[in-house]
Amino acid sequence: MPEWISYSQLARSSASRPSACFENLLEGVRRKALNTPLVVSDAPLGSLGTKLAVLDSTFFSLSRKVCPWSEHKGYAPGVRLQTELDLCRTIPTNLGLTLSKVSDRTALKEWDLSSLGGWTLIFDLGYYAHAHFERLLGEGVSFATRLQSQARYEVLASEPSSPGQRTPEGDTVLSEEKITLGSPNNRTGAVLENMRLVTSETRKGELHRLITDRHDLLASEVVVRLYRKRWQIELFFRWLKRQLGALRVLGVSREAVWLTILLAAIVAVVAMLVEAARPKGVTRVSWLRALWCALFSQLRLSG
Repeated sequence: MPEWISYSQLARSSASRPSACFENLLEGVRRKALNTPLVVSDAPLGSLGTKLAVLDSTFFSLSRKVCPWSEHKGYAPGVRLQTELDLCRTIPTNLGLTLSKVSDRTALKEWDLSSLGGWTLIFDLGYYAHAHFERLLGEGVSFATRLQSQARYEVLASEPSSPGQRTPEGDTVLSEEKITLGSPNNRTGAVLENMRLVTSETRKGELHRLITDRHDLLASEVVVRLYRKRWQIELFFRWLKRQLGALRVLGVSREAVWLTILLAAIVAVVAMLVEAARPKGVTRVSWLRALWCALFSQLRLSG
Protein backbone atom coordinates (compact mmCIF):
# COMPACT_ATOMS: atom_id res chain seq x y z
CA MET A 1 0.00 0.00 0.00
CA PRO A 2 1.60 3.36 -1.01
CA GLU A 3 2.68 5.77 1.75
CA TRP A 4 1.93 8.86 -0.32
CA ILE A 5 -1.13 10.56 -1.76
CA SER A 6 -1.45 12.74 -4.83
CA TYR A 7 -2.03 16.48 -4.65
CA SER A 8 -5.51 16.05 -6.09
CA GLN A 9 -6.38 13.60 -3.30
CA LEU A 10 -4.99 16.00 -0.72
CA ALA A 11 -6.95 18.89 -2.24
CA ARG A 12 -10.22 16.94 -2.16
CA SER A 13 -9.74 15.86 1.45
CA SER A 14 -8.75 19.37 2.53
CA ALA A 15 -11.95 20.79 1.05
CA SER A 16 -14.05 18.74 3.45
CA ARG A 17 -11.70 18.45 6.44
CA PRO A 18 -13.08 20.44 9.43
CA SER A 19 -10.80 23.25 10.53
CA ALA A 20 -12.02 23.24 14.14
CA CYS A 21 -9.38 20.69 15.21
CA PHE A 22 -6.55 22.87 13.90
CA GLU A 23 -8.11 26.05 15.28
CA ASN A 24 -8.31 24.44 18.72
CA LEU A 25 -4.73 23.20 18.44
CA LEU A 26 -3.54 26.68 17.51
CA GLU A 27 -5.40 28.15 20.46
CA GLY A 28 -3.84 25.56 22.78
CA VAL A 29 -0.23 26.21 21.79
CA ARG A 30 -0.94 29.94 21.75
CA ARG A 31 -2.19 29.83 25.37
CA LYS A 32 0.93 27.95 26.35
CA ALA A 33 3.09 30.57 24.65
CA LEU A 34 1.23 33.40 26.39
CA ASN A 35 1.81 31.72 29.76
CA THR A 36 5.54 31.31 29.11
CA PRO A 37 7.70 33.68 31.22
CA LEU A 38 8.91 36.53 29.05
CA VAL A 39 11.92 38.79 29.48
CA VAL A 40 11.76 41.98 27.42
CA SER A 41 15.12 43.73 27.04
CA ASP A 42 14.21 46.13 24.24
CA ALA A 43 13.62 49.63 25.65
CA PRO A 44 10.40 50.54 23.79
CA LEU A 45 8.85 47.19 24.54
CA GLY A 46 10.06 47.18 28.12
CA SER A 47 8.40 50.53 28.84
CA LEU A 48 5.11 49.22 27.45
CA GLY A 49 5.04 45.93 29.29
CA THR A 50 4.03 42.84 27.33
CA LYS A 51 0.70 43.92 25.83
CA LEU A 52 1.79 45.20 22.45
CA ALA A 53 0.45 43.96 19.10
CA VAL A 54 0.67 44.83 15.41
CA LEU A 55 -2.24 44.49 13.00
CA ASP A 56 -1.50 44.06 9.30
CA SER A 57 -2.43 41.94 6.31
CA THR A 58 -0.63 40.00 3.61
CA PHE A 59 -1.90 38.81 0.22
CA PHE A 60 -1.93 35.23 -1.03
CA SER A 61 -2.21 35.10 -4.80
CA LEU A 62 -4.29 32.22 -6.17
CA SER A 63 -4.98 30.80 -9.62
CA ARG A 64 -7.96 32.29 -11.41
CA LYS A 65 -8.52 28.97 -13.16
CA VAL A 66 -8.53 26.55 -10.21
CA CYS A 67 -9.74 29.00 -7.53
CA PRO A 68 -12.57 30.91 -9.24
CA TRP A 69 -14.16 31.59 -5.85
CA SER A 70 -11.27 33.97 -5.06
CA GLU A 71 -11.77 36.21 -8.10
CA HIS A 72 -13.88 39.36 -8.04
CA LYS A 73 -14.29 41.99 -10.70
CA GLY A 74 -11.54 44.56 -10.45
CA TYR A 75 -9.52 42.54 -7.90
CA ALA A 76 -6.70 40.04 -8.28
CA PRO A 77 -7.67 36.45 -7.45
CA GLY A 78 -6.53 35.57 -3.96
CA VAL A 79 -7.14 36.05 -0.27
CA ARG A 80 -5.86 38.44 2.36
CA LEU A 81 -4.70 37.19 5.74
CA GLN A 82 -5.43 39.65 8.53
CA THR A 83 -2.98 39.05 11.37
CA GLU A 84 -2.71 40.37 14.90
CA LEU A 85 0.85 39.71 16.06
CA ASP A 86 2.03 39.74 19.67
CA LEU A 87 5.22 41.80 19.31
CA CYS A 88 6.94 40.60 22.46
CA ARG A 89 6.53 36.91 21.66
CA THR A 90 6.30 37.16 17.84
CA ILE A 91 3.26 34.90 17.66
CA PRO A 92 -0.13 35.44 16.01
CA THR A 93 -2.83 36.15 18.59
CA ASN A 94 -5.65 36.45 16.06
CA LEU A 95 -6.05 35.50 12.40
CA GLY A 96 -8.73 36.23 9.83
CA LEU A 97 -9.09 35.34 6.16
CA THR A 98 -10.84 37.72 3.78
CA LEU A 99 -11.26 37.92 0.03
CA SER A 100 -9.10 40.41 -1.85
CA LYS A 101 -12.05 42.76 -2.33
CA VAL A 102 -12.29 43.32 1.44
CA SER A 103 -10.19 46.33 2.46
CA ASP A 104 -8.09 46.49 5.60
CA ARG A 105 -10.35 49.27 6.86
CA THR A 106 -13.40 47.01 6.55
CA ALA A 107 -11.51 44.17 8.24
CA LEU A 108 -10.71 46.37 11.25
CA LYS A 109 -14.37 47.36 11.50
CA GLU A 110 -15.25 43.69 11.99
CA TRP A 111 -12.18 42.72 14.04
CA ASP A 112 -12.79 41.05 17.40
CA LEU A 113 -11.44 43.36 20.12
CA SER A 114 -12.68 41.36 23.09
CA SER A 115 -9.20 40.13 24.07
CA LEU A 116 -7.34 43.39 23.38
CA GLY A 117 -8.44 45.46 26.38
CA GLY A 118 -5.34 47.03 27.92
CA TRP A 119 -3.23 46.34 24.81
CA THR A 120 -1.63 48.82 22.41
CA LEU A 121 -2.30 48.11 18.73
CA ILE A 122 0.01 49.39 16.00
CA PHE A 123 -1.14 49.60 12.37
CA ASP A 124 -0.56 51.49 9.15
CA LEU A 125 -2.67 53.83 7.03
CA GLY A 126 -4.62 51.01 5.41
CA TYR A 127 -6.69 50.76 8.61
CA TYR A 128 -7.04 54.52 9.10
CA ALA A 129 -10.50 55.75 10.11
CA HIS A 130 -11.42 58.03 13.00
CA ALA A 131 -14.55 55.99 13.69
CA HIS A 132 -12.36 52.89 14.11
CA PHE A 133 -10.09 54.78 16.51
CA GLU A 134 -13.12 55.75 18.57
CA ARG A 135 -14.21 52.10 18.73
CA LEU A 136 -10.73 51.00 19.81
CA LEU A 137 -10.60 53.54 22.62
CA GLY A 138 -14.13 52.60 23.68
CA GLU A 139 -12.98 48.98 24.06
CA GLY A 140 -9.96 50.00 26.14
CA VAL A 141 -7.48 49.46 23.30
CA SER A 142 -4.71 52.02 22.81
CA PHE A 143 -3.23 52.53 19.35
CA ALA A 144 -0.38 54.10 17.40
CA THR A 145 -0.44 54.87 13.69
CA ARG A 146 0.54 57.47 11.14
CA LEU A 147 -1.57 60.56 10.65
CA GLN A 148 -3.35 60.65 7.30
CA SER A 149 -2.12 63.56 5.20
CA GLN A 150 -5.64 64.95 4.69
CA ALA A 151 -6.76 64.51 8.31
CA ARG A 152 -8.17 67.57 10.06
CA TYR A 153 -6.96 68.38 13.55
CA GLU A 154 -6.63 71.24 15.97
CA VAL A 155 -3.50 71.86 18.01
CA LEU A 156 -4.33 72.34 21.69
CA ALA A 157 -0.82 72.72 23.06
CA SER A 158 2.81 72.11 22.21
CA GLU A 159 4.20 69.52 24.57
CA PRO A 160 7.71 69.65 26.01
CA SER A 161 9.80 67.22 24.03
CA SER A 162 13.40 66.79 23.02
CA PRO A 163 13.82 68.52 19.64
CA GLY A 164 16.76 67.02 17.83
CA GLN A 165 16.68 63.86 19.94
CA ARG A 166 17.75 60.91 17.79
CA THR A 167 16.62 57.34 18.19
CA PRO A 168 18.99 54.36 17.75
CA GLU A 169 17.36 53.79 14.34
CA GLY A 170 18.37 57.30 13.21
CA ASP A 171 15.01 59.09 13.47
CA THR A 172 15.04 62.67 14.73
CA VAL A 173 12.18 64.00 16.86
CA LEU A 174 11.02 67.38 15.56
CA SER A 175 7.98 68.23 17.67
CA GLU A 176 5.23 66.94 19.92
CA GLU A 177 1.73 68.37 20.22
CA LYS A 178 -1.55 67.67 21.96
CA ILE A 179 -4.37 67.74 19.40
CA THR A 180 -8.06 67.20 18.80
CA LEU A 181 -8.31 64.84 15.85
CA GLY A 182 -11.17 65.04 13.36
CA SER A 183 -13.68 67.65 12.32
CA PRO A 184 -17.11 68.16 13.93
CA ASN A 185 -18.41 69.02 10.44
CA ASN A 186 -17.75 65.48 9.25
CA ARG A 187 -20.95 63.58 10.00
CA THR A 188 -19.50 60.16 9.18
CA GLY A 189 -16.32 60.62 11.21
CA ALA A 190 -15.48 60.99 14.86
CA VAL A 191 -13.76 63.67 16.92
CA LEU A 192 -11.04 62.38 19.22
CA GLU A 193 -9.84 64.74 21.94
CA ASN A 194 -6.54 64.77 23.79
CA MET A 195 -4.54 62.85 21.18
CA ARG A 196 -0.75 62.95 20.96
CA LEU A 197 0.96 63.95 17.69
CA VAL A 198 4.70 63.32 17.34
CA THR A 199 6.55 64.48 14.23
CA SER A 200 9.88 62.92 13.31
CA GLU A 201 12.28 62.77 10.40
CA THR A 202 14.08 59.69 9.13
CA ARG A 203 17.69 59.54 8.00
CA LYS A 204 16.45 59.88 4.42
CA GLY A 205 14.59 63.06 5.23
CA GLU A 206 11.10 61.52 5.27
CA LEU A 207 8.63 63.13 7.67
CA HIS A 208 6.49 60.86 9.84
CA ARG A 209 3.57 62.22 11.85
CA LEU A 210 2.45 59.68 14.40
CA ILE A 211 -0.69 59.76 16.52
CA THR A 212 -1.42 57.84 19.70
CA ASP A 213 -3.44 58.10 22.87
CA ARG A 214 -0.46 56.91 24.95
CA HIS A 215 0.42 60.01 26.97
CA ASP A 216 2.08 57.88 29.63
CA LEU A 217 5.14 57.32 27.44
CA LEU A 218 7.43 59.97 28.86
CA ALA A 219 9.77 60.39 25.91
CA SER A 220 8.46 61.27 22.47
CA GLU A 221 11.25 59.23 20.85
CA VAL A 222 9.70 56.12 22.45
CA VAL A 223 6.57 56.76 20.35
CA VAL A 224 8.73 56.92 17.23
CA ARG A 225 10.51 53.69 18.12
CA LEU A 226 7.19 52.07 18.97
CA TYR A 227 5.83 52.64 15.47
CA ARG A 228 9.02 51.27 13.91
CA LYS A 229 8.27 47.96 15.62
CA ARG A 230 5.49 47.51 13.05
CA TRP A 231 8.13 46.12 10.68
CA GLN A 232 8.29 42.92 12.75
CA ILE A 233 5.06 41.70 11.24
CA GLU A 234 6.54 41.93 7.74
CA LEU A 235 9.35 39.64 8.88
CA PHE A 236 6.73 37.29 10.35
CA PHE A 237 4.83 37.18 7.04
CA ARG A 238 8.05 36.31 5.20
CA TRP A 239 8.75 33.55 7.75
CA LEU A 240 5.19 32.21 7.47
CA LYS A 241 5.14 32.19 3.68
CA ARG A 242 8.66 31.29 2.64
CA GLN A 243 10.09 29.22 5.47
CA LEU A 244 6.97 27.52 6.84
CA GLY A 245 5.46 26.82 3.43
CA ALA A 246 2.19 28.74 3.65
CA LEU A 247 2.49 29.62 -0.04
CA ARG A 248 2.11 25.91 -0.90
CA VAL A 249 -1.58 25.59 -0.17
CA LEU A 250 -3.08 22.16 0.59
CA GLY A 251 -5.78 22.46 -2.04
CA VAL A 252 -7.75 24.85 -4.19
CA SER A 253 -10.74 25.53 -1.93
CA ARG A 254 -11.04 28.32 0.61
CA GLU A 255 -11.10 25.68 3.36
CA ALA A 256 -7.78 24.25 2.13
CA VAL A 257 -6.16 27.69 2.11
CA TRP A 258 -7.35 28.31 5.66
CA LEU A 259 -6.01 24.92 6.81
CA THR A 260 -2.63 25.73 5.26
CA ILE A 261 -2.42 29.01 7.15
CA LEU A 262 -3.52 27.39 10.41
CA LEU A 263 -0.85 24.71 10.14
CA ALA A 264 1.86 27.27 9.38
CA ALA A 265 0.72 29.41 12.33
CA ILE A 266 0.82 26.38 14.65
CA VAL A 267 4.40 25.65 13.61
CA ALA A 268 5.30 29.33 14.11
CA VAL A 269 4.04 29.25 17.71
CA VAL A 270 5.77 25.92 18.39
CA ALA A 271 8.99 27.44 17.01
CA MET A 272 8.71 30.23 19.56
CA LEU A 273 8.15 27.72 22.38
CA VAL A 274 11.30 25.71 21.52
CA GLU A 275 13.43 28.72 20.57
CA ALA A 276 15.27 28.80 23.91
CA ALA A 277 16.51 25.24 23.35
CA ARG A 278 17.80 25.87 19.81
CA PRO A 279 21.55 25.22 19.62
CA LYS A 280 23.76 28.11 18.60
CA GLY A 281 24.56 28.15 14.90
CA VAL A 282 21.45 26.15 13.96
CA THR A 283 18.78 27.99 11.97
CA ARG A 284 15.18 27.93 13.12
CA VAL A 285 14.09 25.91 10.08
CA SER A 286 16.86 23.31 10.56
CA TRP A 287 15.98 23.10 14.27
CA LEU A 288 12.30 22.49 13.50
CA ARG A 289 13.16 19.85 10.91
CA ALA A 290 15.37 18.05 13.40
CA LEU A 291 12.61 18.09 16.00
CA TRP A 292 10.09 16.83 13.46
CA CYS A 293 12.36 13.95 12.42
CA ALA A 294 12.88 12.99 16.07
CA LEU A 295 9.13 13.12 16.75
CA PHE A 296 8.32 11.14 13.60
CA SER A 297 10.85 8.47 14.59
CA GLN A 298 9.27 8.15 18.03
CA LEU A 299 5.81 7.85 16.49
CA ARG A 300 6.96 5.07 14.17
CA LEU A 301 8.62 3.19 17.01
CA SER A 302 5.57 3.48 19.23
CA GLY A 303 3.16 2.64 16.41
